Amino acid sequence: MARALGMGRGETKMRSRIGVLTFPMSNAGTIPLSHLIAILKGAGARVTLIAGDEGYSYFRNDESVDLIAIYHDPPTNRFVRVFNYVFTQIQASVRMLSRAKDIGTWIFFTGGDVLILPMIAAKLSRRKVIIAFPASTASILECSNDSFSHIMKAVSQVDCMLADRLVVYSPRLVREYGLSDYARKISFAREHYLDFDRFKKVKPTGERRRTIGYVGRLSEEKGAKNLIEVIRKLRHQDLRFLIIGEGALEQEFRALAGEDGLAGKIELLGWVPNKELPSHLNDMQLLVLPSYTEGLPNVLLEAMACGTPVLATPVGSVPDILEDGVNGFLLRSNSPEGIADSVLLALDRDDLEAVSEEASRRVRGSFNFESAMKGWARVLDQIH
Repeated sequence: MARALGMGRGETKMRSRIGVLTFPMSNAGTIPLSHLIAILKGAGARVTLIAGDEGYSYFRNDESVDLIAIYHDPPTNRFVRVFNYVFTQIQASVRMLSRAKDIGTWIFFTGGDVLILPMIAAKLSRRKVIIAFPASTASILECSNDSFSHIMKAVSQVDCMLADRLVVYSPRLVREYGLSDYARKISFAREHYLDFDRFKKVKPTGERRRTIGYVGRLSEEKGAKNLIEVIRKLRHQDLRFLIIGEGALEQEFRALAGEDGLAGKIELLGWVPNKELPSHLNDMQLLVLPSYTEGLPNVLLEAMACGTPVLATPVGSVPDILEDGVNGFLLRSNSPEGIADSVLLALDRDDLEAVSEEASRRVRGSFNFESAMKGWARVLDQIH
């Protein structure tokens, strides 16, 4: 397949063994990770993956991946949090060093931008490191008002200095993640691709119920706390709310569902397997993504492919894909008031069906497996 894509010299490099390191993750992170692994394998690379939690579970039965487990216990206080964070990094470093003779290049993926001990281990063993940013850990912590955000920002800067290559989705993220000082070693690539046999529009928006959807982690940096207030503000509207995801705010959403005026209006599905998402997306008239920070959320592309208009904050690479009023809608404010007003304005548009059609057309031309693999072939070509 790599030769058919005309990769030439890069083909040989892609066929070497590549290590992927990711911090232990929840279900939400498994799709971007699985896409990256599929791209590397599809282009001929042999992949070693160091992962924990759902990242490990997802690949447990995949014999084509050399899978290595690390463990991370949830913190109970600040001291335990620091201890667990360091201990998890020590585990990863030891496992990396055990494979040092076999692996020439490591890709630090989700959470990898703040893994300083594995970075040191890679440099001591004279291995090259690519930090890929599906999101910025430091930005996520800052938007969550996390007390460790300043420390993690400094750690991330050190990691970026030591890395051989940084991979982001678009130039917009270079500024947003504070990476301008490393412009000489930045590449642009993405692991996003869609199965258009599954993610497709099967129901016109006009035939769908007036359902407002949210799919993602139920956490502060995703704007989920604001979404709770939005639902309260819209409780008297003839609307239904479909919430898909899990996270720290899950109990607040469950309590919300029991409030006056909201009985029967909120459906909480928790985490849903990716293969089941198309049917839910085809039930929504509008998907709301009020994040404070993003890379390029998969669900944005999946919703667009299903003809579901998306109302999103213009952060990360979202404005590179979403053109306001043409194939979706950009929030001017992700305050509860701003989101609520924008939801009603979007639903009342006469051209909502045209927006839906344009959204589907936009992603079909750009987000296929071959284009994602070509992008990553260029990245690995540049590092050798």
